[in-house]
Amino acid sequence: MNSQPRQIAAISCCRLRLALWARWISILLTHAALLVPLAPAGEPQNDLTELNLEDLRKVQVSSASMYLQSDREAPSSVTVITADQIRKFGYRTLADILRGVRGFYVSYDRNYSYVGVRGFSRPGDYNDRIQVLLNGHRLTDNLYNSALIGTEFQLDVDLIDRVEIVRGPSSSLYGTSAFFAVINVITKTARSIRGAELSGEVDGFGTYKGRSTYGETRHGVDMVFSGTVYESAGPGRLFFPAFNSPTTNYGFAEHADDDAYESYFGNIKFRHFTLEAVGSTREKGIPTASFGTVFDDPRTRTIDSRGYLDLQYDRTFKRDLEWTTRISYDRVAYHGTYIYNSPGSATDVVNEDFGRGDWLAIKNRITKPLWRKHKVTAGVDFRDNLRQDQSNYNLNPLLLSLDDQRDSKEWAVYVQDEFSITKGLILNAGVRHDYYESFGGTTNPRAALIYSPFKRTTFKFLYGRAFRAPNNYELYYHDGFSQKANPFLRPEKIQTAELVWEQDLGANFRVTADGFEDHITGLIDQQTDRNEGFLVFQNSQKVSSRGLELELAGKTANGVEGRISYTLQRTRDSITNLSLSNSPAQMAKVNVIWPMVRRNLFVGLEAQYMDARKILTDAEVGAFALANLTVTSREFAGGFRLSGSVYNLFDRKYSDPVGVEFLQPALQQNGRDFRIKITRVFRFAR
Repeated sequence: MNSQPRQIAAISCCRLRLALWARWISILLTHAALLVPLAPAGEPQNDLTELNLEDLRKVQVSSASMYLQSDREAPSSVTVITADQIRKFGYRTLADILRGVRGFYVSYDRNYSYVGVRGFSRPGDYNDRIQVLLNGHRLTDNLYNSALIGTEFQLDVDLIDRVEIVRGPSSSLYGTSAFFAVINVITKTARSIRGAELSGEVDGFGTYKGRSTYGETRHGVDMVFSGTVYESAGPGRLFFPAFNSPTTNYGFAEHADDDAYESYFGNIKFRHFTLEAVGSTREKGIPTASFGTVFDDPRTRTIDSRGYLDLQYDRTFKRDLEWTTRISYDRVAYHGTYIYNSPGSATDVVNEDFGRGDWLAIKNRITKPLWRKHKVTAGVDFRDNLRQDQSNYNLNPLLLSLDDQRDSKEWAVYVQDEFSITKGLILNAGVRHDYYESFGGTTNPRAALIYSPFKRTTFKFLYGRAFRAPNNYELYYHDGFSQKANPFLRPEKIQTAELVWEQDLGANFRVTADGFEDHITGLIDQQTDRNEGFLVFQNSQKVSSRGLELELAGKTANGVEGRISYTLQRTRDSITNLSLSNSPAQMAKVNVIWPMVRRNLFVGLEAQYMDARKILTDAEVGAFALANLTVTSREFAGGFRLSGSVYNLFDRKYSDPVGVEFLQPALQQNGRDFRIKITRVFRFAR
């Protein structure tokens, strides 16, 4: 029983430190804004609307091979979403950004958001089959291996310069969870901000958000600091048909879907050194009565706190030898409060669920051109999981059901070679070996043959293997009444073959066709143990997936830009040949930006169609189509920007499949919503 106050103290201490760090950042922002002379804003020098079409075609990415290269030469199919597109489409979260990308889709269970890729999204898997990076720093934690993408994401999307989305298995460079995709979020620099920004938003459902950002270069030091506060009351009344009875308020949950977060970001760059600090705390009310909790009780909620400190050293020596070393410390804290009925008692049972993870990571990487035709990258990664603690107990009466405290270590070595065989023909091949104390080692290769027979034509023949290590929640969580541990889990593995064709149509447009076939073995899925009736994670399934993605993207001479995509796919259980749940067979998307009023206003329109999806009861949620509309302005009146958005423009009713912890296997999503946003930009005097 001594673990209870220790866990409470640990969580409280973590939240207090994050709050103090956020307060320190806000104070620094205030003083910086007061001390530095300001000048009228004016337009940013690198406005994408002013770039010519040839420049817009020259897209470079750094995430596919860990160094900057043309997207044509990258050993994967890559999509880049820019800050300009984020603003003009009115994206509010990373989930919104991914929802608009070819082949991706997002589900929401009114607590967390989940991303699906190539027809695969197991309800409630906490996004542990994608690798999410922030400026190259791995964000997945050491407890649940989760990647947060909704309001729980650690960064305000207004700070994003671009998002690089690398499809396919990339464990040959990034290790675990680089299963279906690697998503690298790259932030704006001091040189792109060049001053201070104050931003405020008003959304539907009683939602408010404020942000302050400072970015400046002084005496050779680049500095960016930002803080954001967000609060939402949520829909005041939600209807859940599964609870439609007099004892449960006829299925209506009232004022139980609130959401709030605070986040901060700091980046200081001096010569070869970069120091970065990131942190966030998000609290979310849960109106769904998940895990059998009391319906319509606003006390059921989760709190997620995350933060890291990252020091990086980059240097290029003679003969183009690039050396990168980074050392980082991360902390994650989860606290869930769940309210249960107590049979025969007038007092409810309050269940407290905790998770706390701390880890130290050291990464070293070198890149060196060799013998004129080779470019070799090699690296060593080490991660010391200092704390991987999980606990669960009841109040009223006090009952401890889980107190699991662990630590572990993992390391990896990798090498990759880009071999320019001849003009227009590149072979990119690499391999990585990872070792975990829990299950041992795993080795995963990747190879890509990239052929450009003509200046505007590229074919990519891709093959790769990847793995997902079982996380501590799957391995060791045992609460004694609903779920038991399985310490004998093995990693999931995927093998992918892919053919990509990229064709430029003049200087204006590009057509992309991407055919893929995936085979997954040892899929970790939650099942009911036949002997004891507990839920348990097991390596139980073999899954195959195949599909085709088509996209047309470009920009016309008068400034209209956008992309149209269509996805056809099938993901099925290899043994039963049945389609998986939450796997749409077809998706179609249209994203268009129109400049208006001499390019002083921009209209961004998104239209998305998703096919029907199975739910866990083998029924289906219906197909649906959504439209979002955003109008944004250029800077006016000395530094103001305005935007207005309407989401779910036609108020369509649709639902998302959810996991086994819900009595209702599909949850209806929000109807029409809006946002009004104003930003004041200050440019520093030179």
